[in-house]
Parts: sequence; C-alpha cells; structure tokens
Amino acid sequence: MTVSVQAVADRAGVSISTVSRALRGVPGISETTCKRVRDAAVELGYVASPSASRLATGRTRTVAVVVPLLTKWFFAEVIAAAGRVLSREGYDVLLTELSTVELRAGFFASPRLHGRSDGALVVALQLGSEELASLKAQGQVLALVGSE
Repeated sequence: MTVSVQAVADRAGVSISTVSRALRGVPGISETTCKRVRDAAVELGYVASPSASRLATGRTRTVAVVVPLLTKWFFAEVIAAAGRVLSREGYDVLLTELSTVELRAGFFASPRLHGRSDGALVVALQLGSEELASLKAQGQVLALVGSE
C-alpha cells in the first residue's frame, strides 16, 4: 500500500506543504520539525512520488540523448556511458534517434522535449540555427558532443 503525503503530515502534526518542504530540505523550517517529518516518513515507509516531485519542482529529472543512429558502435557507447552517469545522479534518459531527414525535420518542428526533459545531449549532429533555437525555446539546457 502506498503511503500518502497526507498520512505523513497527519503523523507529524504538520501541513502537507511543510512535509514537502521538510523532505526537500527547503530552508525556513525548524530542525525539530524537519526531524519529526523525516521520522514520520520513515516510520510509515513514505516514498515521494516522482511525478508529484516533478510538479513541485518543475524539473523532470530526465535528459534527452539525441543521436543520428542507434545501430553504430560509437553511438551505443556514448548512450551507455551517458546512461550510467545520468542514472547515478538520479536522472532518466529519453532517447531519440534522428536517422532520416523526415525524423529530424519532425523532431525540430514540434516541441517534443518541452516539459519532458531538463536538457538535451546532442551527439554528432551539426545543428542549424533554427534547430538550436527550437531546443532553446523548449527550455533545454544543451550539451553537444561531436557537434558544433
């Protein structure tokens, strides 16, 4: 059974927003209250909902990895290495292959990453100014590997 944030708030004798702020380490809450909230969460076995956390923080904890081909050794190695590092830091990977002109055009013509990822790792794609503008307009922090 999933334990709700309301159950933690009830057990700790605080509001839901105080539970949220205490568990995220937001300043302005006494150490005594934070400890009471943490203890209640542990006692009840509370685990924060990833989707609720995403709503509260505005961050997806996801990074898009955009490659021209999945079937080439180099790209598989880059994807694997990026996946290991990102996973260790608590991020998910959203993988996109742009192997045809049509896929590439469609990807940059629509806001496919907006709200789905916090940033994009673009591998070995030479991006035009409109493509760069598209990613930036979608709120993507960019890292380019083998790209200009």
